[in-house]
Amino acid sequence: MHDLLQGSHEYQMLDRTGKASSLLDKIGPKSWTVEMTEELFEVLRTIKRSLAMAPELLAILDRIIQSSPFNTSELAEPEELNLIQAEHHSI
Repeated sequence: MHDLLQGSHEYQMLDRTGKASSLLDKIGPKSWTVEMTEELFEVLRTIKRSLAMAPELLAILDRIIQSSPFNTSELAEPEELNLIQAEHHSI
């Protein structure tokens, strides 16, 4: 992955004259900062953690899909919710 990021970064930082490939070329940074590297690594860590959670999240989703649906009659009425909230706040 490092090679991919390095290659993409090098391409983006090239001094390209002529036709711009996107509007982002006009607003892109002229140099790469330490802060940008830290942000990039944080994004990559977040993606890595999210992917690591995928099996657990898929299992939860599967349990939800396999569960029985409920009827609206099983839901609390608004008055009941207000009473529950009032009781909770008075504790």
